Amino acid sequence: MPAKQHDIFRTNVRRRLAEKGMRQRELATRLDVTDAYVSQILSGRSVPGLEVIEKIAGALETTPQYLLMPADPDVPINETQKTSDQRLTPV
Repeated sequence: MPAKQHDIFRTNVRRRLAEKGMRQRELATRLDVTDAYVSQILSGRSVPGLEVIEKIAGALETTPQYLLMPADPDVPINETQKTSDQRLTPV
């Protein structure tokens, strides 16, 4: 997942957590993963695969597409922006 798209994903997951009034710990419980793993995903230290993205979407009662699309449709997903996340490697 490109760094910019990962930023969009993390932002949308955080937004959906807030909308649902859910904490990271509850999300981790629903996913049957550790709190630390969810924290790594939301901090950008871990890039989830498609299966995990689908599980996160299900736990947040939304779609993977919602989590992967920019909130502002005028912001292209592949827009390049120098961030520390560009050094990430998929897990």
